[in-house]
Amino acid sequence: AEVSYIQKKQLTLANRILESKGYIILTKNELFYVQKEPFDQCIVISNDRILEIIDDDISEITRENNEEIFEISSLLMRIFSFQGNYTDYFKSDVKGDLNNWQVTLIPLEKTVKNIFSRIILEGDKELLKIEIHDRNNDQTLLLLSDYSYNNIKDESGVLKYRDK
Repeated sequence: AEVSYIQKKQLTLANRILESKGYIILTKNELFYVQKEPFDQCIVISNDRILEIIDDDISEITRENNEEIFEISSLLMRIFSFQGNYTDYFKSDVKGDLNNWQVTLIPLEKTVKNIFSRIILEGDKELLKIEIHDRNNDQTLLLLSDYSYNNIKDESGVLKYRDK
């Protein structure tokens, strides 16, 4: 699936809101987070690595070289793709029905608790909004639209970074 996003990150201490735009491609085993504005960047999250690509410069994070970042990113991928079990990490509160739902995830596990105060997912037949509330009072809002399931455009050509 491919979906467009607008991300608004509220930085409380800096009293600023940073906005970015792009698209997300979700394959069976990977999530490609492609930022197009204000600059090009791609983050690829898979089961065994995270790539950050800026101007063809690739940084790789694995469990071996940064276990905490790897765990958090892998967990977020599972949440956003509705794959896997994350009940060890979060308590969930579900409201609504299939046409208008909200899931609030409250951290249980120590590492996750130190980073997030809560994550709120909202949607109807598709996930439309993700709110991530950090422990430091910053908030990230992701608005999702224009879902495509069969015609993946990949305008930036990031699928070339798929895990082999």
